[in-house]
Amino acid sequence: MHSNPADPVPRILIVVGVVLALAVVLVSSLEEKNPASVDAFARSEVNREIGEPGASLSFEDSKLITRSSIGPICLGMTLDQAKRALPGAKLQRATDGDGIALVVVKLGDDDQFFLYAEEADSNAPIQWNSKIFMMYTFNSFYRTADGVHPGSSIYDVARVYGPVVEASVTEIEAREYITFSRQPPGLTFRLNYTGIYSANSRQTTKFGPGAKILGIQTDYWTAR
Repeated sequence: MHSNPADPVPRILIVVGVVLALAVVLVSSLEEKNPASVDAFARSEVNREIGEPGASLSFEDSKLITRSSIGPICLGMTLDQAKRALPGAKLQRATDGDGIALVVVKLGDDDQFFLYAEEADSNAPIQWNSKIFMMYTFNSFYRTADGVHPGSSIYDVARVYGPVVEASVTEIEAREYITFSRQPPGLTFRLNYTGIYSANSRQTTKFGPGAKILGIQTDYWTAR
């Protein structure tokens, strides 16, 4: 049976059907071959694990260190707010070599970062209403907007943040810190114990092989 040339409806329906079929094939092909589609899915999964919806926290933001935050956790949040911002994580009591009360954020068995909320007793249960005053991480997943992260070579960092001003070692804990001439305000960088110090000196600009950033810290006092 032939359609009436004066009646365009059947021809229009055929054309529309063909166009829709081609569109479905094209979209399916792009989804299969476009690496960005796979990458976007992976990022949404990371966002889900970190504990924030992909729409409100991008993959890049989930790993970003700023002068007042690491990932979704900000200075001034309570520990309870941090726990609710990270439903996929475990927050557990921790301490450092000085016996200071800390909280470690873990995903699986991996330490993500540490929180200090001015709790008095490292043996006491977590005080969930305490506010976060300091955070630091040794995990290379987290990085500044310029891509600097724990594990970065200090020579690579110097290309971004300028020459080393000095490295120093604390008297009691023997922790090493390093400062660059143009580093972002509010951030403190730990050195991986590779500073070379002259006798009776706690400052240096000389380093042994493999000098790297050990950790990155942000705190209320520096960020103000």
